[in-house]
Amino acid sequence: MAKKPVTASELTDMKNYLSGTFVLRLQTQHGIASQLAIVKTMGLPIEYLENYTTRIRSVEPDQIQSVAKKIIAPDQSAIVLHWKSSAK
Repeated sequence: MAKKPVTASELTDMKNYLSGTFVLRLQTQHGIASQLAIVKTMGLPIEYLENYTTRIRSVEPDQIQSVAKKIIAPDQSAIVLHWKSSAK
């Protein structure tokens, strides 16, 4: 993502997924309560819930790439392997 922008198809799929799961989470009292708890805990404005899908839908590939360049640092990355022996 830092070197090459996400494709339009990838971005559309992710926008649909995030928007859809957000709406599904709000279909129960528990889901609404959980989202309100997140808003309260993180000190977000109540409009956060109203504007979530609009904000998700407004994200552009260049914005993702810009943030990825700031966050992803390949020169500071490590590959971690977990090996579990099956021998007893």
